[in-house]
Amino acid sequence: MESYNWLKDEIVIFCGKNHKLSKKIKITIDDLKDAKWILREKGSGTRDIFEKAIFNKIKNLNIFLEINQIEGIKRIVEAGIGIGALSYFTIKKELESGSLIKLNVPFKIERDFKIVIHKKKFKTPLIKEFIRFSKEEFA
Repeated sequence: MESYNWLKDEIVIFCGKNHKLSKKIKITIDDLKDAKWILREKGSGTRDIFEKAIFNKIKNLNIFLEINQIEGIKRIVEAGIGIGALSYFTIKKELESGSLIKLNVPFKIERDFKIVIHKKKFKTPLIKEFIRFSKEEFA
């Protein structure tokens, strides 16, 4: 396989604008332990990365809901029912509009996205252009 670095991403811990944690300047581990969590379903890449990063800090999360749809998680968290953890890219619009608030937690959860192509795959001009565009557009 050939792989190319594409994007850096952050798993953001967030809440709705009316959630009690939205006004707090610094979020503690105890705040996160006490919160109701709305998370992706087990087996999702985002959930796996989140669990690896958080479970050495918090052993028993209060997982209120597990949902396999990003839009559902965003709407439930916007309603103030709990807090969530999703890719920055999936909640960017809501963060910018202020309907979701990024919580200032005492750690960062980052990951790299890569473009992966089988070495023996013939690289058509379209594939080559996609790789070039991806590297330049998102660098």
